[in-house]
Amino acid sequence: YARMGGFRFEEGNWPEALETFRQVPAVLLAPVVARRLGAHLGDPVRLDTLHGPVDFRVAGIGQAEFATCVLDLAGSTGPFGANEVNGVMVQVRLGADAGAVRQALLNAVRTHGGTLLPLSQVSAQLAGILAQARRSIGLLIGVVGLVAVLGVVNAVLASLAERRREFGLLRAVGATRRQVARLILTEMAILGSVAALIGTGLGWGITLLFLGLARTHLGLPGEAAASLPAWMPLIASSLAGLVLWPLLALLGGLGPALSTTRLQTLPG
Repeated sequence: YARMGGFRFEEGNWPEALETFRQVPAVLLAPVVARRLGAHLGDPVRLDTLHGPVDFRVAGIGQAEFATCVLDLAGSTGPFGANEVNGVMVQVRLGADAGAVRQALLNAVRTHGGTLLPLSQVSAQLAGILAQARRSIGLLIGVVGLVAVLGVVNAVLASLAERRREFGLLRAVGATRRQVARLILTEMAILGSVAALIGTGLGWGITLLFLGLARTHLGLPGEAAASLPAWMPLIASSLAGLVLWPLLALLGGLGPALSTTRLQTLPG
């Protein structure tokens, strides 16, 4: 793991970390975990194990892919009951015969079981999982938006059905079809704008509340959330919502508005 460079240190380095692992039970921590625990390089951190609390020394603080706490398997067999390796990363030494290394690995896999995957394939699989997650989230957002639009249309239809006599009266006193349609669409635009403003305000309120809780309970740094690039996706989605929801409300009310303007008035 150390030779593959799977941990990017912010405090400490590999030679000193490995020496610490050889001497005492040690751990590598992600920055957010270290801040949550109030731990620094070399500090003891008490972790709950199968045999009760055990003090581990912080051998390094930094970033790791899909990990917030890194332990040595040899040192965690007793405390955590870890007794097997579920993955091994192999890097071919410069000048070595890659074909011979691959064949040796294939032989080992056939003998002991397991799966041999190149790093490119692993990266592609992870990228596929993340892409599928993004598509699922997008589909969920689309379904929620469709339900919201249907709700708007249903509310519009119910409102117009209750106000047919009102629209008929407007037509009887001289209002044109275009004026009635404009009145209905204006109401829909106002409804969509108010909904967009309320939804955006609630979204920002929940986001700021979550960030406050994260800073308090998870150790999230305030400077990370204060940078403009970190807020750009939320700002962009908020602006898009403020524009799209009134438009969706207009589209939802277009059909009912056209239907209402076809009301026939009796000649007086």
